[in-house]
Amino acid sequence: MKKMIMILGVLFLTASSFRSEMVPVQIHIPNTTASSEASTTSIIKEIETLHLNPSWSVFYKDESELEAAADLVIRGKATYRVNSSFVENDISTYHTNTQVTIIDVIKADSNPNNDTIIVSQMGGTFGNLHVVSAATTLLTEDQEVVLFLRRTSEGVYRPINEDDGVYVKAGDVFQNIATKSILRTDYYTIQ
Repeated sequence: MKKMIMILGVLFLTASSFRSEMVPVQIHIPNTTASSEASTTSIIKEIETLHLNPSWSVFYKDESELEAAADLVIRGKATYRVNSSFVENDISTYHTNTQVTIIDVIKADSNPNNDTIIVSQMGGTFGNLHVVSAATTLLTEDQEVVLFLRRTSEGVYRPINEDDGVYVKAGDVFQNIATKSILRTDYYTIQ
């Protein structure tokens, strides 16, 4: 059963669990009778997926507009995911935090206090809930990026319009995740 929910003008689609998709897998898992091992039905947990489809109120046509709106623009490297606390059924807490090591500060309204920052993005896995945002591709370990960021009141940074503010190194250039456009070279120096 699927439910449509309208929250704060953003459409969210919650899909039913993947149980029907797991049944064929269960058929191929041997069932043991040893008392020390759990049955396959208790091992397989029900996972639900929540799809977020945000709509941004501002469109940025290029990196100059993104830079003007940003509190911080950096070239950096994603190092690892940081545990994110969440509150069940509170959609505003469903975000993934990644530590990013700063290689170069391109623009800063105020300089970061450290050589690393925490970048927060919509989506992730929270208990038995997998949250997927159509506008977010989560940063991965060792990924080199140029990020156009806004600082939150919690002191973490969020990419502007999620993927719009993320450029990933691809060979000798940085490519935007959302638009596939190439970042102008005057924003970075390849090292």
